[in-house]
Formats: sequence, structure tokens, C-alpha cells
Amino acid sequence: MGEYVAYGFANTNRSDSIIEHTLAYKQLGIFNADRIVIDVHWHSEKREELEKLIATLGYGDVIYMYSIDTLLKGKNRGVEYYKQIIEKNIQLIILNHNGDLPKWSIVSTSSASNIKFREFTVNEKAEFYSNMEKIASEYVPAPQTGKTTDRANISQEFKEIYFMYEAYRITEKTMMEMLPIKLNMTNKQTFMSLCREYEKSVYYVRDFETYCDADPMFLHLPKRTGKFPREYDEIIALANGISEGTEKERINQALKELRIMSSPDIIHRWKLAKDKVPKPRKPDGREVGPVKFDEDENE
Repeated sequence: MGEYVAYGFANTNRSDSIIEHTLAYKQLGIFNADRIVIDVHWHSEKREELEKLIATLGYGDVIYMYSIDTLLKGKNRGVEYYKQIIEKNIQLIILNHNGDLPKWSIVSTSSASNIKFREFTVNEKAEFYSNMEKIASEYVPAPQTGKTTDRANISQEFKEIYFMYEAYRITEKTMMEMLPIKLNMTNKQTFMSLCREYEKSVYYVRDFETYCDADPMFLHLPKRTGKFPREYDEIIALANGISEGTEKERINQALKELRIMSSPDIIHRWKLAKDKVPKPRKPDGREVGPVKFDEDENE
């Protein structure tokens, strides 16, 4: 079994920065890699730590990156590094955060859920390089707003309120009463905006499954809040075009083909809402034990 390494970079002007405290380091925790490697640099074109990884890793090893920014942001040799990784048959997993659902980038060699160790064929390499060069030619760095997709206040307390509300276990009135006490928040729109950010995060699938284990009834209830993901119709159309398997198996296959990080159960709840399955008018009083969500970089 090879080595699984998560790689990122931190742009900082402080030479005494503690790597474990950087956002880049914390974001990479989602991958559960053997180790996390960070290049801390100051306007440098070189990625010394990445160069060391490329030199030492090979067939059977995996490099994870949180986004394409890891390679392309700043004046660096991103495309060149990418080609070196492919030439050494290192599996590369990169997330794509564009859209309403997180995905695996088209320049990933596999999805993290289905890593296929192999020596890349000439045709595969040509396709990888073509995709990478296209992305690089169109690349525009995201503006520095001081915020990230996974904001710091997506906390354990937020998740508890989110799932209680989504599962129809509390009324909107009770939810609004809990916000200032638990989250120091008074505005419903702020809460709903945070719900959308959470559902777009790479942690949502993991937390969704954790909650379902504690509350199986949740899977049979239509989605309560939010707009349908832009990817929804494409997922359903592709699943409907698959001739074999249960609905859940067909949706799962569609998600894999579209490189989308979601689950059939999440899409099923959206489908119940689309089919206008009646929503509960009031909480049914069912009890759900304490749900402990795994910590992520924001907690």
C-alpha cells in the first residue's frame, strides 16, 4: 500500500507562521491522509515541498489537493508540476468547488472514493494534459474576501440546529428562539445562508450520514429548506438513463460519473421535495439521541 499525502500552500508574510494553524492545513483534514505537507512561501514561484513529494512519490501513492488554486494560484509552474505528477503515475485527487455541490476536478486522475492505481496510458495523459492546459488558460484566482466556503461558525451547535430543523423536529419559531442562544444569531436569512454554505461543503455528506444513523426517519422526509442544486436535473436525467439497478444504485452511479461528492440519500430527499411529498406540519415528538459530528477545520 502506498502513501496518501495531502498537499497545500499557505501564502503568508510571517516567517514564524505555525503550519498547523494555517487555513490550508485545516482544510486538508477532510482527506484523512497519512500526512499533510504545506508549502509556506512569500511570493515564490517554487513549491519546494511539492517538488520533494514529486521526487519521492510514485506508482501506488496519492496526492490530495483542496482545490485547483493549490497548483495555479500565484506565479508558479503549476502546469509543469501537474505533468510531473502524471508522468510518475502518482494518483492526484483535486476538489472542484464550483457549483452547488462539491465535485472532483476533471484534472483528478480518480475520485477519492474510487482510486484506481495504474500506469497512465498515452491517451489518458493526453486527456489529462489537455484538461489542465484548458483550465490554466481560463484560470482566474478567486478574490480574497476574508471568508471561506466553510465558515468558522459552522459549529457543532449550528449542525445540531440545522439537522433538528431539517428533520422537522422543531418548528421555525423554536429554531428562531435557539439561534441567539446557541449561535449568537438573530437573523433567519443569515442562518439560511449558512445552511447553503454548509450543504456545499465537503463535510456535509459525512455529517448527513452521521445524523441518519441516529435518525433513520430523516431519509423519508422531503428537503425542508433551500433551492434545488443546479446539478439536480442532470443527476436525475443521468440516473433515469441507466437501465439496471435500484433507484439508489442508479443515482449513485450518476454521482460517480458526474464526479459529484454527494450521496443517493441526499438526492432522494431533494427528489421527495420535487415530487411534492407533503411536509410534516408539526414535530412528531420522536426522540433522537445526542449526535456527535466529527470535527472539521472550523471547530
